[in-house]
Amino acid sequence: MKIVCMLLAVAMTAVVSAQEKQVRKPEPRRPKMAQPVYADKNHNAHFSKKRSLENMTPEERQKFNAARKRRFEIMVLINAWKIMPEKERTALHDELIKRIREDFRAVTAAQKERIAKAEADLNKLRQELADREKRQDELVARELDRLLKMPLMPRRGNHTHTPEK
Repeated sequence: MKIVCMLLAVAMTAVVSAQEKQVRKPEPRRPKMAQPVYADKNHNAHFSKKRSLENMTPEERQKFNAARKRRFEIMVLINAWKIMPEKERTALHDELIKRIREDFRAVTAAQKERIAKAEADLNKLRQELADREKRQDELVARELDRLLKMPLMPRRGNHTHTPEK
């Protein structure tokens, strides 16, 4: 475990010693972190529009940040694993498996929550539809009454023009 912590510290920070007078070159832009293979392929479908962190509720923001942190930590461990000698990879491999499983459980739990919410919304919609079907005669009579009380709609075009005879 000490090795894992040390590797995390080394991988997450790039220390430039005070004796070195080298100027660090800007790092190339990193590609966007890819979604895991077990993630929902349409993971943003439940948002009607792209949402920023400021527009999220504190609970949504916390879940989003936790997921991002989990994926970032996994990627840091992957980078450490790639530069590590093969003899020392076993402990890190076990840690990677543990964290990926934890991320998998969190992703599937979030998907199950979305399914439960969608089912609750569907049940509510079905109940409202059944209620409207029971009150069909009343609703039809109310709509007829509303339409009959509407004023006449003016015709399009010049309303003051009378046809020539």
